[in-house]
This record gives sequence, C-alpha cells and structure tokens, in this order.
Amino acid sequence: MRDPCDLCKSQKVPETGIQICCDACNICYHLTCLKLDISAVETFEKYHCPNCEPTAGPSTLFSLDAKTTLSALRWKDMLEERTFEDHDFLTMEGKDVTLDYLRSTGFKKPLVVKLDKNGSTKGLDMSMPSPSFTVDDVKTSVGEMHTVGVIDVATQSEADDWTLGRWAEYFNTEPKDRIRNVISLEVSNTSLAKEIKVPRIVRELDWVRNFWPVERTYAQPKVLLYCLMGVENSYTDFHIDFGGSSVFYHVVSGSKIFYVAEPTPENLEIYINWCNSPERNKSFLGDLFPRKCFKVEIKQGDTLLIPSGWIHAVFTPETSVVFGGNFVHSLHVPMQCKIAQIERTTNTPLKYRYPSFERLSWFVVLGVYKKEKKSKVYLFSLSTAELHGLIELCKYVYSRQVLALPFEDTILSPTSNVSDESVLVEDYTAREIREILTSMPSEVAYLFIGWVELLRRLALFSTVHTAANQTHHYTTYQATDIWHEELKG
Repeated sequence: MRDPCDLCKSQKVPETGIQICCDACNICYHLTCLKLDISAVETFEKYHCPNCEPTAGPSTLFSLDAKTTLSALRWKDMLEERTFEDHDFLTMEGKDVTLDYLRSTGFKKPLVVKLDKNGSTKGLDMSMPSPSFTVDDVKTSVGEMHTVGVIDVATQSEADDWTLGRWAEYFNTEPKDRIRNVISLEVSNTSLAKEIKVPRIVRELDWVRNFWPVERTYAQPKVLLYCLMGVENSYTDFHIDFGGSSVFYHVVSGSKIFYVAEPTPENLEIYINWCNSPERNKSFLGDLFPRKCFKVEIKQGDTLLIPSGWIHAVFTPETSVVFGGNFVHSLHVPMQCKIAQIERTTNTPLKYRYPSFERLSWFVVLGVYKKEKKSKVYLFSLSTAELHGLIELCKYVYSRQVLALPFEDTILSPTSNVSDESVLVEDYTAREIREILTSMPSEVAYLFIGWVELLRRLALFSTVHTAANQTHHYTTYQATDIWHEELKG
C-alpha cells in the first residue's frame, strides 16, 4: 500500500518505502523522495527536513566515536580512522600449496593464493563458478524458498526467517533499506555443490572427509562449502571460526578486506575478555591488541587460507560473492581444542560451534588407531606436529570421558530429571556432560586398551622422530627399528 508523503502526494503514483520523520516539525518523508540512503540516515542523531533547516539548523550526526551508534557505516568509519599493519604473509601459486609444504611449515600464518598464470584455479585443483555467477544463480540452484540467515550489519544480529527469494530481491534492489550480509549459507547438499570442488589441500587435510565413517555420511558436519554474499559496506566483527577450524575463502566476484590477529596467548585472553564484556559493542577489538592487526585484501580470483585460531574481522568494500569453508585437521589440534574450550568460556551458542566436534574427534582417534594397526607404518607419513597433535587429541577426548563417566547413569537414564543447565562438575552442565557421553562411537567402548596403545605408539614414535630430525643421525629405517624395539618393551 502506497502512503504519500509531503513531497510526492501531488504525484499520480506516489512513492513507497521507508520514511524518515523530521525532529523539528514531525512531518515524514520517503527516503527516495529525499534522495537519501538508509546507511546515511542511520548516522543522524536528529534529522531536520529541508523546510526546517533554515530555522532549526542542519541535521545533527552521531559522533563517529560513539561506538554504540547503530549505523552500518560506523564500521567503515572505524576502519578508515585506523591504521593497520601491512601483512607479510606469503602470496603463492596454487601448485605450491601442497600437503608436504604445510607439514614442513606447520601452516602457522595465512596464505594468499593467486590464480594460475592462465587465469585458472587448476594449481589448487579447485573448481569454482565464473565471475559472472550471481545471487540469482544461487537462488535458482539452491531454491528460492530455501531459508537463510541474514546479518543486519548495523547491529550484527542475525534473522533466520529469510528465504533466498527474498534475499535475491533485496540484493538486486537499490537503494538498500539496510546493509545486510549472508555468511552462513551452507550448500554441500544442493545442486550448486556439483559445480564446485574445494581446494585439494583442504580435501587432504579435512578430518570429516578423511575420518568420518562413510556409512554415517547423513550425520556428518556440513561446514565445508558456504556461499557468502555481501553488499557494499558489509562487515563481520571480530571472531574466531568455530572449533578453531581453519578456513578457505575464494572470491568469485568483488573483494574482501580481512583484519587479522595472531592467536597468541595474550591476544586470546584479550579476545575472551572482550567477548565476555557487557561493553563489547562500545570497543573496537583491534584497538586492544598490543600489536596492530594485519590488513589483508583479497580480490576477484584470489583464495585465502587462514589457520586455526586467528582472530579476524571482514569488510566488504564492494558487493561480493565468495565461496568458503571450514575444516579441522591434525596440524592444529592443540589450538582447535583450546578454541573449543574458549567457546565454552564465552558461552558461545551451540549453533555457532563446530557441529559434532566431540564425535569427530573420536572418529579421528579411532581412525588413526585402525590405520596404524593395519599398516604399521601410517604414523611414519605424519609430521612431528601431527604426531604431537594426535597425542593431544587422545588426551582431550579421554580426559573429557573420564570427567563425564561418573554421571553416565544419572544423565542417560530414561527417568533422569536433571535439568540441562544444572552444573555437575567443573562448571560443566548436564547438557554438556550428556553431549560428551553420547559423542563416543560405540566401537570405541571396547577399544580403550587400543587407545592407550595408540597413545603409547604416538609418544614413542614422536620421540624417535624428533630425535632423528634434531640429530640427523638416524635414517628412516634405523628410526623404524628403534621404534619397534621400544614397542616390545
């Protein structure tokens, strides 16, 4: 229904849409009639219409330093007011991003990967849509009635009642009523996934792909293929990806700017305090770190790989379509376990945590045990970091089971009346204890002896492996002989 304002009521077809009311005369006008965009309107503390400006003065704006101003543009202003470190991360060709390379370097810093010299992504063994791919193509492939979470950039809040049809209409309409962003549309189970192949290095590292049982594919975490769609000036505030997962981003069209901070103990402590602070919305996290954030810009055709735990915010300088995904792996186990604990500390809602992280961790322990038992040489293919990581993973899942087992009869009993939020031990709630208890695959129940043997093998082999690397004294065969002699003990 059209509701004419003072500026368009004389028109045969009045304008429609959002209106803004003058704080002096209380008369309301369409933004389109005033030729104003919603993002500009959000900066007004008091609005004075053209008729009132001569007597009431010009409209007044919120202070750009008032971080609580609910304006989408406040993020852009905050970023432009600050300086950031130019990143020193490697820019590589896809063919050079190999499993051996990441094992040798530990994948400790983000990597920027450019298109091959012929403009393709074959070096990464990756397939992506062409730059002409649009939001309408997403709607067609996934379905216009498919629901999607939409972020309101001004408030950083998510509405989960949108459909892709509604999103496409918003995306293609000018001017925008608000600045919005989509970052959680997972498309693995849609026809769109048939057109896409994630980078080879991601496929080789990803725990889900390598350890989740094929017969349970229906229940595996679906986090490896997201379609991210953001209009100009979209912003996602600082965060760590769930479960300490590593991330890849490929820009199909447009560009993105990342502001990243290394997950040092000091930075992680600052991040935790910021997340828990009631004043969180009044401070820019990047100001709190002892060292400035790194600024990383990726453009159309670029791919960015971010390691576990890196704290980052993302700004969209131009309307963009990006494909990305999350993966957990054996190179970063200690950090992944640490971030999982931080998510508990900061009361991160379950919907924003890595799905089935506990169960996946058990499948990895079980899978490594089976591979080593079958081949006797599987561990020799792993780096020292992976071996130490698997030891940490064994400790992680085992210690949590030990924590939870005393409550098994109480929690899992059909007649249990324990409230989900009841705190049972070490600030773990009944819901969390139940999740731990039910995460252990049934085949693990009779393999606890196997778990101990795996841990023993890992520890012994890792010690020999490290000694060989440090002294260059042992050949691979000599290390193998020493290892097997130790195992006889």
